[in-house]
Amino acid sequence: DFCQAKGIVQGVSSTLFKPDAKLTRAQLATIWCRSLNINDVNHSFTDITGLKKYYDTSVIVLRSLGSLLGTSDTKFSPDSYFTREQLALLTMRTYQLGVADKNAYQQYADHASISEWARDGISSCINAGVFDGLYDKENFLPKEPVTRAEICKLIYNISMPYYTVTIGELEGGQITASPTKARPGTTIALTITPDEGKQLKAGTLKY
Repeated sequence: DFCQAKGIVQGVSSTLFKPDAKLTRAQLATIWCRSLNINDVNHSFTDITGLKKYYDTSVIVLRSLGSLLGTSDTKFSPDSYFTREQLALLTMRTYQLGVADKNAYQQYADHASISEWARDGISSCINAGVFDGLYDKENFLPKEPVTRAEICKLIYNISMPYYTVTIGELEGGQITASPTKARPGTTIALTITPDEGKQLKAGTLKY
């Protein structure tokens, strides 16, 4: 809904979105430029030759920014699928994410299959919380193609504010929150532990 309202990702027809459809490198480049408010439409100058493909402008702009490179020095491979580990690197480069914990990528059971060049990108995305609710399962599946639904969730995560849950001072016990950082719409679980010999009185918990 967020991406459609912003004009970033549209349906494949008036009635279908196809959330599980895999994204090609050309499609990803176009969507990424839209998410950054970069014009992805060919120019209208009549005395300059227009670019031929719908993705030409996006690819040229992202290449010039150093965000999205080719698959070699001479090829972009527009019809190849864009993988999860490639998306992590693109996100890190675009938003210049730092890597607070370089080993964060090891939280995935299949971390050994992650390409070495992608590890910092994945760690930075984990550290920044942009993978929340997206790639938070046991395995990352780094070579798996990115889907239309996944790119929408990532863009939504990047666009929405990230809040820290703060617990006020409490007498007679302790309250902990999980998660301690979250975006709007996330359910926060509060665990209340009264001190020994005390109990929680009805009506006293406020948020």
